Amino acid sequence: MFSYVVVEQHSPMYKEILALRYRVYVEQYKFENKDDHQYGVETDVYDSKSIHIAVVNDESKCVVGTVRFILNSELGFPAKSFFEFYDGLVFESDEKCAEISRISIDRLLLKKLKVPKQESEHILKCLIKKLAEECLKNNISHVYAVMEEPLFLKLRMNNIVFTKVGYDKQYHGVRAPYYGKIVEILKGSSLL
Repeated sequence: MFSYVVVEQHSPMYKEILALRYRVYVEQYKFENKDDHQYGVETDVYDSKSIHIAVVNDESKCVVGTVRFILNSELGFPAKSFFEFYDGLVFESDEKCAEISRISIDRLLLKKLKVPKQESEHILKCLIKKLAEECLKNNISHVYAVMEEPLFLKLRMNNIVFTKVGYDKQYHGVRAPYYGKIVEILKGSSLL
């Protein structure tokens, strides 16, 4: 079983989140350049403007997954800063929005811990559900997300629906901006 917890930046678990992101984004998938991330952690300027969630294996106490949502700040949202959106779309004000970012699940660690595949497949849905609940607690009604099409399709297969709102671009792989309503994400997840 797993626990889904909000992690404060002063917590020792926060360093575990950054190390997990390094393993996933730098070592396993090579989305990030190793030279850009020293000391075995993956971090960026948005971390201090984000709420972080960890997936903790209850038996081993290891962090096996994480996601963050970037809050509205002077930095803006990466999706809006780095992508061209389709014309004519209307979005909620930034004060009511956040951006889902750094969804990371360490599949190699799950194998090492001998977590059954069925159980590990359930992690993504539960992680998104916890994120949506935390968004609502923080008065966030809509979220942006930048993702590859396979992740978009995997979420959609699990009834977690986002709308593509912009053009594909080379950005740590080919990615596009998406947008979703938190209430709809929770409804669609069938985990209410």
